[in-house]
Amino acid sequence: MKNRQEKFTKEFLRFEVKNKLFDITDSNGTRVWDIVRHEVGISLLWKHQLSDEKPNNITITTRVIDKIKRIAKSIYLLCINNKKYDVLSITTSINKINGAPCDFNQDSARKLCTGKILTLETMINTSAYNNSYPNSSKRLFSSIYPKKSKAPFYDYQPILDLIESEFGVISITDWLLNTLLHDYYVDKKFYAHLLKRHKIKKVMLTQNGLQKGLFAAAAECGVKVYEFQHGGVSKKNLIYSYPHNIKVENKSYQPNVMFRFADKWFSDFYTPFTTVTIGNDHYSKQITTTATEPNSLLAISKFEFGEELSNYIAKASKERPNWKIYYKLHPNEFSCIKNYSEKFENLTNVELLTDESSIHELLVKCPVIVTVQSSVVHKAIQAKRNVIIIDRGEFNEITAPGIYHIESSQELIDRLMSPMEMAERVSYSDKFNAQAFVDVFNK
Repeated sequence: MKNRQEKFTKEFLRFEVKNKLFDITDSNGTRVWDIVRHEVGISLLWKHQLSDEKPNNITITTRVIDKIKRIAKSIYLLCINNKKYDVLSITTSINKINGAPCDFNQDSARKLCTGKILTLETMINTSAYNNSYPNSSKRLFSSIYPKKSKAPFYDYQPILDLIESEFGVISITDWLLNTLLHDYYVDKKFYAHLLKRHKIKKVMLTQNGLQKGLFAAAAECGVKVYEFQHGGVSKKNLIYSYPHNIKVENKSYQPNVMFRFADKWFSDFYTPFTTVTIGNDHYSKQITTTATEPNSLLAISKFEFGEELSNYIAKASKERPNWKIYYKLHPNEFSCIKNYSEKFENLTNVELLTDESSIHELLVKCPVIVTVQSSVVHKAIQAKRNVIIIDRGEFNEITAPGIYHIESSQELIDRLMSPMEMAERVSYSDKFNAQAFVDVFNK
């Protein structure tokens, strides 16, 4: 599996260069390949069908009053609020401090920012931060300003023909790629509206490099974007990994600066942006105690692999009924909780979690983590916990004492019923370096 993914990544990057895909533009000058390359790569590698339906990652609840509040705040932000802000902070508050939502990636850095901060929260109804607005504002923007949200249709078929010639039969369609392009244009116009309306000078971002519309809007407005690393990355991650033998800085949409956890990240592949190590106060904290619930397991889900992982866990729970199993959903799966609840309904030893417990709290409890692909793997290694990785994602390259790779549910059951090697602690992040952040951000 590891060799297959490495081989594919090399072939994909070589394919991009050979066909000069980064030079292709639409009638507006948009680099149409950079908008879709990550999703195309994922679809080719894992044989996934791209979908124009997006998971609801805004809220767990469907209460009418919450929806009304979100709409009201969004209208105020887009149409009424004319206040000036120095910084736009786009947060992903999936963590908690004293019960309040918090973005661990930006938290320490935000406290050092001078001037007023406008916060756009991508994950939840409320935020721990002042001047915070819901990400649903972006969707409402299309309704309030329909003319601004129009996007041209681009003929991707010639590119699709090249892909099929190189990689064989594909399930990707022109329509699906244009859905991604349409989302880019809506994002770009939405963020341009915010940046201009509120006279934003800088943008802080926690996400995963896919906010191409934001990067393009900021570049046109002369606003620098500073992204914060939020998980493990490797040269096989096509969100950040680009061909090293061509210059794509002006042919792709990127943040200006990536603040990383430690020097080891982003160090072994080419990225068309500057990286600066600042560490992180939250992720550098080490768990030094043994697991408080020795007969427990933490399963970390993800939207792309959730069905397979949950099937593995359902089978394992029947074989190990005396084990407590915590199945933690990715925020993008919160809207699918009913499906998971039905699957685990008769499995009394499985507890389904959304945001009730933090990853730190769960790592304190559990000695074993099972996942396909998650940054929790690195946090678990730092906590000296055993990790079992189902080899379907990018994490099949991780090797260290106490880490096991499996290919089937039976292998998972066998591994859980066998002694495991003592895990070795490997640091995930340096401690937060305030001066390093200030030196770059306050230039």
